[in-house]
Formats: sequence, C-alpha cells, structure tokens
Amino acid sequence: MKRTLMTLCSLVLIAALFLAGLFAVRKLHAMYKSVWDAMDDLTLAVNALLDGQDQAADQMRSLSNQLDTASAQIERLHRLYAGPTDDEYAWADSVPPYIAHACGGIDGISYTNSREAFILNYELGQRVFEIDFNLAEDGVLIACHEEADWRSMTGSSLPYSSQHFNELPLYGQYESLTAEEVIELMAAYPDVYVVTDTKATTKAEVMLAFSQLVYGAQKAHPEVLDRIIPQIYNEEMLSWITSVYPFSSVIYTLYQVSWTPESILDFCMNSGVRLITMPLDQLAEDTLRLWKTLGIRVAVHTVNDPVQAQQLFDLGVDMIYTDFLTPSMKNP
Repeated sequence: MKRTLMTLCSLVLIAALFLAGLFAVRKLHAMYKSVWDAMDDLTLAVNALLDGQDQAADQMRSLSNQLDTASAQIERLHRLYAGPTDDEYAWADSVPPYIAHACGGIDGISYTNSREAFILNYELGQRVFEIDFNLAEDGVLIACHEEADWRSMTGSSLPYSSQHFNELPLYGQYESLTAEEVIELMAAYPDVYVVTDTKATTKAEVMLAFSQLVYGAQKAHPEVLDRIIPQIYNEEMLSWITSVYPFSSVIYTLYQVSWTPESILDFCMNSGVRLITMPLDQLAEDTLRLWKTLGIRVAVHTVNDPVQAQQLFDLGVDMIYTDFLTPSMKNP
C-alpha cells in the first residue's frame, strides 16, 4: 500500500512537471512568436521605408533633371535676348540695308566681283559687299563666283590659276581681285564690311579658304578681320570657321539646307548667330515675325526691283542682297 502510494505520488509529480514544462514551452513559444511578429513588422517597416526612399530618390532625380532642363532653357533664352557681347551684330544697323551682291553690278553686268564694281558701288553708297571667293587650281584664294563664270567673262581656255586670273581682264575692262587685294581694299575703305561667299562646303576646302583669308589679313591689316562676315551654308560650318578665327558675327544662308522655323530658331539660340539670309521665295511673314521677335535679323536675296525692296523693308526684312539697288536711289 505504501509502495502504491509512493508510485502514485511520483506519477502526480511527473505529471505536474510535464504540465509546468508544457506551460513554459508554450509561454516561451508565445514570447518567441511575439518577437518574430515584431521582427516581421520591423522588416515590413524597413522595406516600406526603403521603398519610400527609392521613390523619394526617383522624385529628386526627376526634379533635378527638370531643374537642369529649365536652367538650360533659361540660359539659352538669356543668350538669345542678351545677344552676343557688345552686340556684335550692331554693324547691320549702322550701314545702309543693302548688301552689294558680288561687289554689285556695273554697266548692267553682275557677278564680276571686280575692283571697278566695288569702287563704283561704294561711291553709290554701298558699305556691305558680298564677295565670292574661290580656290584657283594653284590653291590661291581669288574673288570669283566659279570657274565657268571666269571663262565666260574672259573667253580664256588657259588654266584656272591665280596668274592667269590676274593677267586677264573681265569683259576686257574689269580687274579681278584676289583675297589679298580684297583685304587691301578693306584697309583703304575702313567703313566697308565684306560678307564672304566661299562656295566650298567640305571641311578641308572651307578651312583652307578661311585660313588664307585670315592669314592674309593678320599679315597685313589685322584690323579688317572685325569687318569680315563669314557666310555659312550648314550648321557644321560654324565650328570649322571659328576654329580658324573667332569671327565676331556670322550669316547663316539657308538655300543649301532643309530647315523649319523652329530648327533655325534653335540653332540661333544655341550658337549666337543672329543674322539669317534666304532666297526671296522662301520668305514667309509668320516666320519673319517669329525670328525678329526673338532678336534675329533677316536678309533676303537677290532683289533688284526698288518697289519690291521697299515692300520687303515695310514687311520687316532687315537687309537685301542686290546687284543694282543702292542707297543713292530714292525710295518709292
């Protein structure tokens, strides 16, 4: 009986210990579960925070890009409205609004680029002369529209060299000019501006032509460089000529390129070019108004009718390339 009682007590004790252990395990499990749940909640919170940081970083990057774009636009508009330093295109407002095409006409003849045409049209009031420059066969830069014109004006079948160019008069009476002789004329007539029409469009030809022009001026009369206005035929040509010399102003002529009013405006905003010239048949009033509103001067070519010229001036055109119109003529 005693033994049975002891056995029963032992079983009760074991059962109590088991229950106590089970309760402790459950309590420990509950504690661990609460910790795990807390860790899960913390992980979710951290992930949410990281996601929020990523979104915030993306938003900050987007905002930064927008600010950079706005800053660039403001800078471009500032350059457009402020204009080049000291208004390097002010010369266009200080001269008569005509550009003497190929030195201007003489005796009813155009395209001579001759000394006589230059002097005659200067005396008639012209101060801006567009001159054709061409590389002769010996590499010398000469004032000529193209070889075919020279042969037509001289009747010569001799090589198209600077020697023969100097020796043979045009139409038997007019003196041709080399680039060096143009520089001498500019030095002798210090209120004259020369717009270049170099014809060349490849980088090598362009740089060769302008290197000769700049070298000839720097050697004899460096002051004339501020009065040489290069004419470019495409956007790439601007960097080619400015790598030779930092010309203060440039004219962009549009007859060789495809363009829209917006593309030209964008180029002007980025490059600082403020004078555009185009064929008369490309001129549109709304385009003219857009460009002029934003500070771009506009010229057209080639006009020889005085009534038409006055209509263009009334429309807002700034300058006109012409063979025979001169400031000495009375406006209609």
